[in-house]
Amino acid sequence: TGGISLFDEPENLPQSFTFYRSFTQLVGGMSFIYLIITAFYPESKLQSMRGFISGKTLHMRELFATITIIFILYIFIVAILLYLFGERNIIDNFSLAMSTIATGGFVPNSTILDNLIWQEKLTLIGGMILGALPFTFHYALVKKKFLAPKLGKEVLVYFIILGSAILLFIGISGLDPLTGIFYTVSASTTAGFQLGDLSTFNVASHVILIILMLIGGCGFSTAGGVKVFRLMHLMEIKKLISKKLRSELTPQLKKELASTVIIIVLFPLIASISAVYLTLTQDVGFQDALLEATGVITTGGLSSGIIDLHTDPVTKMIFAFLMIFGRMEIIAIIYIFVPRLI
Repeated sequence: TGGISLFDEPENLPQSFTFYRSFTQLVGGMSFIYLIITAFYPESKLQSMRGFISGKTLHMRELFATITIIFILYIFIVAILLYLFGERNIIDNFSLAMSTIATGGFVPNSTILDNLIWQEKLTLIGGMILGALPFTFHYALVKKKFLAPKLGKEVLVYFIILGSAILLFIGISGLDPLTGIFYTVSASTTAGFQLGDLSTFNVASHVILIILMLIGGCGFSTAGGVKVFRLMHLMEIKKLISKKLRSELTPQLKKELASTVIIIVLFPLIASISAVYLTLTQDVGFQDALLEATGVITTGGLSSGIIDLHTDPVTKMIFAFLMIFGRMEIIAIIYIFVPRLI
């Protein structure tokens, strides 16, 4: 779900291919949620959930079916709304809806975002935000038939970060409010949709977008980045540092804090090193290179247009692997070398 595309005009490709491309992002997003939940989600919480159809406890098969049902429902809602608001190519609508909910960023047509009316922008903004929220939120929302579910602490913190960033970005960028909200949500959810050339933005606007992509969305969501729950874990770091308070930490919490610190340090570090590489090899400014590199490692997808079809093969391979590392939140790579963190 990196969203960095080598095709400037995907409309010249077969429509079946652009649909398949968006479908792969959906599969990647759903599979990631499934993988993370089965590996890290507390068994006690899964025991309290039931599948929508079978009514059984959410074990492997029921869990996957539940995730699939929720995402298909969201996709249909977004696609139909786009159709009602004037986008008459239903296949492109579903392609765009899949990319939106999966926070992937691929578009079926290079101009599909150019002339969106405000209703369509709000539809995509809502879809992107849904993709960045945790599985428990979706489960509660659908289970309660779209009546207001209880918002968890992580979701509230995410909305506080997003709301603050929106106000700051609109004031700094000079964009109209709705466009400013669209870009901020696109970065925060790591969806990667952009309405124009980001290289024309000022430095402060780039910094906000980069920080939002690094933070990312909530845990157990399709969004990339560090994730909000890890930032919340930082409040416990003082206990890890202090000898007096360290005894209060359980061995499991110590491992979680250690992995949190490593991930929070590695994301911006890898982005910075990658940006230096792009600056040296592609003859571009560091500001644009850092935006590009951050969009890759966080699977944020926002791009200043550096990586394209004409980029050398070595650079393409390096950044393709970085997208994989970023999608796995670098956790899998860390666990290979430091299995004691599990």
